[in-house]
Amino acid sequence: MPPHLTMPRLTPVSAADVETPEQQEGSAADRTHRAESAVVEGDPDGSSSDADVPDEALPREWPDLPEDADPMRPPGLEGTEAPAQPEEDEPEVSGFDEGTSEEVVDEREEFSRTFENEDGTLSTDFSLQPFHFEGENDSWERIDTSLVPENTATWTNSADSRDIAFASRSDSGELARMELDEHHSLSFSLEGATNAEGEVLDGDEDSILYEDALPGADIELKSLVGGTVKETSWLNEVPESPEDATWRFPLELDGLIPELLDDGSIDLVDSDGENAGHIPAGYMEDSDIDPRTGNGAWSEAVEFALFEEDGQWVLEVTADHGWLTDDDRVYQVGVDPTASWNYNASQDTYVQSGFNTPRHTDTELKAGTYDNGSNRAASYLKFSSLVSELRHHKIYGAQLYLFNHWSYSCTPSPVHVHEVTQSWNHRSVSDFPGPSYNSTALGQNSFARGWMPVGASSSSCPARYEGIDLGSQGRDLVQAWVDGDKDNHGLTVRASETSSSGWKKFGSRESWGAPYMTVTYSPYRADYSFVQDSPELDPAPHPNRGTSVEVGLANRGKETWTPDNGYELSYQVFDEDGDRIYHVAPTTPVPSNVATGESVNINAEIDPLPPGTWTIKFDMTHEAQSFAAWGVPCAVHELRLYRHRGPAQRSRQAVLLP
Repeated sequence: MPPHLTMPRLTPVSAADVETPEQQEGSAADRTHRAESAVVEGDPDGSSSDADVPDEALPREWPDLPEDADPMRPPGLEGTEAPAQPEEDEPEVSGFDEGTSEEVVDEREEFSRTFENEDGTLSTDFSLQPFHFEGENDSWERIDTSLVPENTATWTNSADSRDIAFASRSDSGELARMELDEHHSLSFSLEGATNAEGEVLDGDEDSILYEDALPGADIELKSLVGGTVKETSWLNEVPESPEDATWRFPLELDGLIPELLDDGSIDLVDSDGENAGHIPAGYMEDSDIDPRTGNGAWSEAVEFALFEEDGQWVLEVTADHGWLTDDDRVYQVGVDPTASWNYNASQDTYVQSGFNTPRHTDTELKAGTYDNGSNRAASYLKFSSLVSELRHHKIYGAQLYLFNHWSYSCTPSPVHVHEVTQSWNHRSVSDFPGPSYNSTALGQNSFARGWMPVGASSSSCPARYEGIDLGSQGRDLVQAWVDGDKDNHGLTVRASETSSSGWKKFGSRESWGAPYMTVTYSPYRADYSFVQDSPELDPAPHPNRGTSVEVGLANRGKETWTPDNGYELSYQVFDEDGDRIYHVAPTTPVPSNVATGESVNINAEIDPLPPGTWTIKFDMTHEAQSFAAWGVPCAVHELRLYRHRGPAQRSRQAVLLP
């Protein structure tokens, strides 16, 4: 039998016994749909206005609250006690770490390699010489200039975009061959050569030496990055006559024509008149190594001449006989012409007192003075591919790395890096002080590497790469480059112009140990603002319903945001201790295309949150990748939600009757 239910007795109420409120007449048209906060708010403790409580009223049970709990107050319409502002502090960025950063192989380019860092940023090394070449399946492979035997008659470079081949013997009709592509190549032979066998040098696997290839002379060929060949004629004895200081190299050219320039160098021009390759003016150096400079006696008295004989071009190289026969000469003497293909993604050179010809094909760069200011030098570098690869990215830092292989001594001394402020070309600058630059250094570091006393076989401060942090000024300079606010004129490396202890030499792009620059950045970049100075949430925030606020977004990154390419606004929630809480936040797509430099306002949705004080960090996302995780600052809004409850104990509510 079902339980018996007893209904309470209902006592009818006469309308005459009840004092009803006065009703307002009229329509709601043209009236506001919001009540002012003073109209809807109760007392801070959650009770309603004073009303008599009937003696027979049943008590209402409320949960006990901790003594230190915030007073329970209904929210105002804005849901915040102070205007929210975009977060101004930059995130802490640690950047590249050799032990933890991992290369992103898919991001390889010819002159760069990219690493993903633990802090979510990326770091890219930009080199003055190619890191990679395009291999099979359009993949970027590491360059290897070491020589390997191709067959019994030829040595070739191991891995590069342009092939090099060296003959096994010096009297070959094709001593060296350089291929630019299938339609353009250069090869040369050595007139009057002996049948000397070439041997790859121990410890220098990219060089081959033909001893006694000419009477009284050895020939060395070196494979360099990018398919460049450096040829050095090593003179073992004094030439008896001027004729003995002249050497002839018959040339075989496919798709190229040689042109002798006024500065003594030679351009290799294709059928369209474009400069495809270059043979810089020659120079020679003896073996009387100055312990201060690390160089022997130097002369630029080497002349080139071009002749066309029986339909074939011949390069004639003549060294100054007077300089070679000077009593101060110490043999061997190296006479150095080099042939290189052009690549324009980088430039480097150095300027030095009294130099009349550009040094952009030298295997070293220089800075400082070795004789207390009589002779001074400085180096110039330009990483041209940096701007195109990092266009509109957020830059967090930059460092320059130099391979220091010679110093005045092993006592550390400062090296400074400055911004270059005018356009320059490494094929046309030579004399000190070089193109103009900002006198305030971006950064500096003190070090000394590579010096060896006379007669020593090793250094107590061995050669190695040294880094120079370019600091906040360098960061801002790179940011201006990639944003197009400044032209990239590159950097100049300088040392003391009065103290010999500052003298240093570094590897160039024509040698192992080329300079490179590391830039740490985020590929995502945005600026945030709130549309209202005091952001208003609509509807008023409540634990049982969501709300929204208008957020202004400016796209500072490289890619256009569209409604369907994965760019959306979301947020993260943090408690009063700064700890992120679990909260599945909605995402709001951008309403229209937003190109670089354009702005848009988004009505950002906020899902319900429990009572408490919460910090909302608005953050753009791309395909579930948070901009904040890549080091981009968020927009911050503080939201306070209070407990809502019904009438307080023993309260009496007004009654409305129809």
